[in-house]
Amino acid sequence: MNHLSIVIPTRNRWEKLARCLDSIEVQEWLDIRIRIDRCFVPRDLPFYKRPDVRLELHPSETGSHHVGAGAVACRNAEISHCPDAVLYATDDITFRPGALEAARALFNAAFPDDDGVLGIKQDKAHHPTGVAVIGKKFLDRYPGRRPFFPGYYHFAAQEIHWLADKFGKFAMTPDVCIDHYHPDKCKDEMDETHVEARAHKAEDMALIAERQAAGTIWGDCCKASAIADDMYRIEKHEKAWAEAQA
Repeated sequence: MNHLSIVIPTRNRWEKLARCLDSIEVQEWLDIRIRIDRCFVPRDLPFYKRPDVRLELHPSETGSHHVGAGAVACRNAEISHCPDAVLYATDDITFRPGALEAARALFNAAFPDDDGVLGIKQDKAHHPTGVAVIGKKFLDRYPGRRPFFPGYYHFAAQEIHWLADKFGKFAMTPDVCIDHYHPDKCKDEMDETHVEARAHKAEDMALIAERQAAGTIWGDCCKASAIADDMYRIEKHEKAWAEAQA
């Protein structure tokens, strides 16, 4: 890995996003790509002047800001344009001092060919790939370099872990690198963005169970039938989404 892009989707959580960005030092090998999920953006955001921050508005076919596209759509859209390795994150975390430098060194030691996934350990019990680094070569396994199966709305990181683990391409930071201010542990952190995501949880969980039972993993090119099935699901999902927004 020569360069690392941190990709963060956000929706109406400017204070949390600012807290997250304050924990990231400017580094010449690092840039931050924020995907704003269909919401109005204040003009006085403190991080506008940061040289390493790039903001992109996620498009809305109808121009409406009332319905978010979801973390999966935002992450996929942004990651597909990243030139090298990616660290996908959330806006309600902070990185501990030295965490990014340590993660970079660990990734390069474990995957000198950039073909791997490094899970970033969080302070409380979270999925091992809830926040992770994906190398450029591993990203190339995915259609359009979109690492999250587009059939999900929010809860999708597990398939990255499944695929990396299947090919022996997964490693984990030994030490905690992230503090996650999640409402499951910090009740006062609940907000409308969490509420929106949880409205899709049952649907996402059902899809996880269905795909796990079928042995289908997004990006697993060893199973051509699985990829064909996934592409069909993507087309079906995108068509349904367009109809819902019409």
